[in-house]
Amino acid sequence: MILGVAGSNGLEYIQETDVKIVYGVDINETYLKACQSRFPELKDRLRLLCRNVSDIDISLPTAEYVIANLFIEYVGIDIFTMQLLKISPLHVSCVIQKNREEAFVSQSPYMNSFKEISAIHRDISETKLTDSMENIGYRFAGKEEYCLPGNKSFIQLEYTYQKIEV
Repeated sequence: MILGVAGSNGLEYIQETDVKIVYGVDINETYLKACQSRFPELKDRLRLLCRNVSDIDISLPTAEYVIANLFIEYVGIDIFTMQLLKISPLHVSCVIQKNREEAFVSQSPYMNSFKEISAIHRDISETKLTDSMENIGYRFAGKEEYCLPGNKSFIQLEYTYQKIEV
């Protein structure tokens, strides 16, 4: 399952795998239609769901793997972990953005286009995310950091479900 699939985040990697079903979840139906048209070869395996993941009452199917790249910043850690409990994945991969100096969105001629999403953006603490994941049974499994211009970086965090012994 790809949370925040947008125009197709990650679907190019599904084409040559043996994944039987991939769920793409996004709040924007226009983006979901773009996914469908960009990847017609996935039509039997691609299930696109128009859902507002911020709404804790939505239904989500179970999935073995969840990808949430640059997504948690928009729903927050608490909602993200509550939704993971519904999905029950064995593995979770997510990317968060760290800003050392500048704002989340870099200076560009398109700044006005990002005003709405910048208003709902939350800075995500890597430590708080990992603590929250551990509280729901996910063990930290790895980290990669990718440096970006403007004193920013993408931090990819991997988690694996580990049954909590009581």
